[in-house]
Formats: sequence, structure tokens, C-alpha cells
Amino acid sequence: MLTKGLNKVELAPEAKPRTVRTGRAIGGLKYDWIMAVQIFWLVGGVHVDGWAHSHVPGLETFFTPWHALFYTGLLAIGSFLAATLVGNHLRGYAWTQAIPAGYGLSLVGVIIFSLGGIGDMVWHTVFGIEVSVEALLSPSHLTLATGGVLIASGPLRAAWLRGGRAVSFYKLLPMLISATMLLSIFTFFTVYGSLFATTWPATNRQVYTRQLMELNVSIGLTSLLFQSGLLMGLTLLLMRRWQLPFGCLTLLFAANTGMVTFMRDKQLSTGVFALVLVGLVTGLAADMFIRQFQPSSERRTAFRVFAALIPALLYSLYFLALQLSGGTWWTTPVWTGSIFLAGAVGLMISYVALPPRIPAEAGPDLN
Repeated sequence: MLTKGLNKVELAPEAKPRTVRTGRAIGGLKYDWIMAVQIFWLVGGVHVDGWAHSHVPGLETFFTPWHALFYTGLLAIGSFLAATLVGNHLRGYAWTQAIPAGYGLSLVGVIIFSLGGIGDMVWHTVFGIEVSVEALLSPSHLTLATGGVLIASGPLRAAWLRGGRAVSFYKLLPMLISATMLLSIFTFFTVYGSLFATTWPATNRQVYTRQLMELNVSIGLTSLLFQSGLLMGLTLLLMRRWQLPFGCLTLLFAANTGMVTFMRDKQLSTGVFALVLVGLVTGLAADMFIRQFQPSSERRTAFRVFAALIPALLYSLYFLALQLSGGTWWTTPVWTGSIFLAGAVGLMISYVALPPRIPAEAGPDLN
């Protein structure tokens, strides 16, 4: 009997060895879509929280429905990435290869954002709720911004690493959502320097002392230059990587403008709709220019013209919107000159995105 039992044990089939997979786990378009939706949840929630801080008086606690909105978005993203990591490891991928390409930094971003959230709760408990510009510059909020940038740019990085320059609008849409949310994080944390967040040139912002006039114009011009650089920096980066289908820049410009103006509607003399229309029309013009002239590294003149034209058009339409909704107190030399400078910023950014060709050496160095 004992022998038979031992024989049974000896003859029992051996456990299958664990499958070991080489290379990195694959995400794919479906994975990008899931991440893009959750990123919109997170970043959209941050903007709703920003709206609440200007519309709900006496907001003096960390525990609010608006904080819950974007922190649940963070929880969804963190859970999804963690499930991916563990699930792919159990399928045989090494821990370092278990997150799809492009999303490793998003997981790091979740950790940073979570630490920033804990720090934010402590900060608010000790120092209270910040207001105005100080709310955007507190260490805990800048930690949240850093984590948010790493999270939001995940689908953009993933799409960047895949082959192909000419990709359909549908396949690029998760990347576009990612890029829009990335830009919106930057514009959220720099609303103190944005003419789409505060209409400084509007008639109702007019001041009458020389010193205050110069201060108002200086803030407005600096805002215009800075935001032109942000917008065109990201736009030209996308254009260098992809042959953008029609509608891509319409989505980017209109959605970003909509998120900023929704949050800051009380600071706008034009109302939200007029400025969203400015972003929409500029985006349509940008898409039409790309379709017609195909700016690229091979068509450098078109690339430079695009880079200068689009920010100049954006702020031309901006000042038109101001004129139609109460006017501007900025003098004609100031507002026309600011449009020119917006175009100049775009042009200079184009030389960073697409540097001039360096000529080959014609002979030995004689210096």
C-alpha cells in the first residue's frame, strides 16, 4: 500500500514552469483610450475644483466634493496602472517591463500626486486654504502639478513611441486628449499669466494712474507672450511627430480655451462663449492651413509661417472679441504690437522645434 502511494506521488505530473516573457508589455489603442478617459476625469476635476474656489465663498476645508472628484480620478488611474503592473508580472513579464511603453512615468506620477495630496491636506490644516496666486505656488500644489503632468502625458508618450507619422484622427484621439490635458495643466497653474483667464485689456479693467496703466499692460503683454510660447511649443511638437489629421488642433485649442474660461468666468468681460469661439476658429484655421500647405521638416517655410500666423490670429480674434463685448482701453499701438509679438514668439519657437539645417563642412577648419 505504501509503495503504491509512493508510486503515485512519484508519477504525479510536475507543475508547469512559470512563463517568462521578454520585452515590454504591450498596451495598444484600447489601453490608451481607457487612460485618456481617466486622465480627463482627473484634470477636469482639478478645473472644477478651481471653479469652486472662485464661486463658493468660505471654502476653508480640504474635504470637499470637488477634491473628491479629482482624487477619485487619481484612484481610478492608480488602480488601473497597478492592476496592469501586477497582472502583466503574473503573465511572465519582469516588474520593470510590466507597464506598457510610455506609462512608467504615469505610474511615478500617481505616486508623486498621492504624496502631494497628503502634503496638501497637511498644508491646509497648518496654513489654511490659499487664495489667488498663492494657491498655485504652494509646494503641495506644485507637487500635485508635477504628478499631474507625468500622469496626463502617458498616452502622448505611448503614441509617440509607436511607428507611423500619418495616423487617423480616431487613432490619434487618445493622444490628443492627453496633449490637451497636459496643456490644460500648464494653463491651469499659470492662470495668473493668461489673457484668457483675466481680460486685462478690457474696458472694465481700465486704470487711470500712469503707474497702474503700465502695470496692467505689463501683466497683459507678459501673459500673451508666455501663453503663446506654451501653446505653440506643444503644437509644433505634435506637428513634428505626426501629420495631424483635420480636427486635431481645433480640439486642442477649443478644449483648452473652454477649460480655462469655464474656471475663470468671473474674470472675463467677454463671457465664456466668445473666447471659446476664438479658440475654436483659430483651431479650425490651423487645421485648414495644415491641410492646404502641409508644414513639416521638408516644407520649412510653411512650418515657419504657420508658427507665426496662428498665435497672431489667436490674439487678433481675442482683441476682436473684446471690441465686440465692451471694448479695450489699450491703445492701438499696444494691442496691435502685442499681436505682432505673439507671432514673433511662435516664429522663434519654430526654430527650437525645427532648427535650421547645419551645412556640411566644406573643408578643413582653418581657424
